[in-house]
Amino acid sequence: MISSESPTPRVQSLSDLPPGGSALVEAVQSGFPVEWVDEVAARLNLTKRSLAPYLAVSDSTLRRRASQGHLNANESDRLYRLASTLDLCTELFEGNADAAASWMLQPQFGLNDHRPVDLLSTHPGCEAVRDLIGRLEHGVVV
Repeated sequence: MISSESPTPRVQSLSDLPPGGSALVEAVQSGFPVEWVDEVAARLNLTKRSLAPYLAVSDSTLRRRASQGHLNANESDRLYRLASTLDLCTELFEGNADAAASWMLQPQFGLNDHRPVDLLSTHPGCEAVRDLIGRLEHGVVV
C-alpha cells in the first residue's frame, strides 16, 4: 500500500541501495553502478539501449558509463526515480511485476494519455505519475 508517510519509496530492483536519508543521497551523488541500469531495464522488459532515453542519455553515453563502471549523479537520480516509481506501481498491482511494467509503458488516461515512463525524467512528471498511482491505490476515479 502506498503511504504519504513514506518519503523514500523502497527500491527493490537495485541491489545494495541504502534505504533512504543521507546514505541514499550520497549513493546518488557518487553515481550508481552501471549494472543497475540492466536490472531496471530487465524489470521493464526493455533492453539497456531502450531504457537510455528514459535516463536522458544516449546509447553511446551508456557505453562510456559501462567502461567507467558508474553513472553520474543526474543519471543516478533519474534511475532512482524510475526504479522507485516502478516499485510503487508493482505494489499497486499487488506484486505483479509484469503488470506494473506493462502499465508503465502504456498511455494512461490519468496522465493525459502520456506513458508514465515518459514522464519520469523530470521531478514534476515523476510527481504526476506517483500521484496517479496513489489515486488508483485509494480507488479515486481518474
